Amino acid sequence: MKKITFFLCALLISAMSFAQVVTFSPANEKAVESQEFTLTSGDVTLVCSSGTITADQFRFFKSKTVTISSTGGNIVSVEFTCTANNAAKYGPGCLEAKSGDYTYSGKVGTWTGKANEVTFTASTNQVRATQVVVTLLAAGAVPQPSIQGAKDFIDSAEVSIVASEGLKVYYTLDGTDPTTESTEYTAPFTVEETTTVKAIAHDGTNASDVTETTFTKATKVTCAEAAEIASQVSDNNVLTDLYYVVVGYVTELDGTLSKGQQKFWVSDTKGGANTLYSYWCNVPQELVVGDYIQMFGKLTKYNEKNQMKNGDVTILDEPEIDDPTTALENIAVEGKAVKAIVNGQLIIIKNGVQYNAQGAVVK
Repeated sequence: MKKITFFLCALLISAMSFAQVVTFSPANEKAVESQEFTLTSGDVTLVCSSGTITADQFRFFKSKTVTISSTGGNIVSVEFTCTANNAAKYGPGCLEAKSGDYTYSGKVGTWTGKANEVTFTASTNQVRATQVVVTLLAAGAVPQPSIQGAKDFIDSAEVSIVASEGLKVYYTLDGTDPTTESTEYTAPFTVEETTTVKAIAHDGTNASDVTETTFTKATKVTCAEAAEIASQVSDNNVLTDLYYVVVGYVTELDGTLSKGQQKFWVSDTKGGANTLYSYWCNVPQELVVGDYIQMFGKLTKYNEKNQMKNGDVTILDEPEIDDPTTALENIAVEGKAVKAIVNGQLIIIKNGVQYNAQGAVVK
């Protein structure tokens, strides 16, 4: 009886999925200046034919290669988290894989396949990554599915789950581990609030390990609030963990458009005092003073400037004004918000309190 029990346990263990996840982070590596570099962690080696390593980025130069190899099992997933979106310069869409299946969404590029070595080329532009995550799988195990989509979003994110051919996928959105009784994945779906997606792949007999990804909705703050958050960063040039959405007016330019990026100041009011510095944010076109914009990114401080670094900018239409001739002293509408123009700025008055266009109290 003991022999049978031991044999059944051995079968069970052999059927389990054994995965090794290796994360390469620039913060854990020595700085490298414009040359070939090799990184090794666990059973995984990453070789860049030409690039640099800064305090917070791996920079893979245009037309150069990144080769990832394993001595401890097949590589089944490689995930690049980049500083720009999709196919924009520095984004994951600038990479091409020599083999396997490579897709990208937002700032994340994901390779799936089964190989001891995989090579990528920064074919269209330089790629800048804040981390590279490699997943290995032992022989005979069921490969984990890959959960894809913009991990940080403003209003909503489309989520897709990719698995090896012939496997079924089951997922949950409530934080519990999925089973074959959970929802079966059949098509991409949308999340509109911060959500943790967990998924397994199943071959009809055995299940993979659980894959888990959290999609986080960005926090909306005013320029003044963003500057205050940035001022609390303990070390210069260290980014906050969370993404923020900031709406405001461009008050001063710090140089012209360069390679799709620009540096400038913003404020909660048009023509107001410089409040938040925008360091090399990605812009759709060259900005001018007075543009009403939305910024999406992480906050930090550097050289005494509270700033958003490498954020993404959208140019917005200015808020509509109901009655630009209304004077403050004539407003006394209890419980109702009324708009007015004071010194050229849009002011909203409700219950005797003045607010600017972003909802901040005017002091």
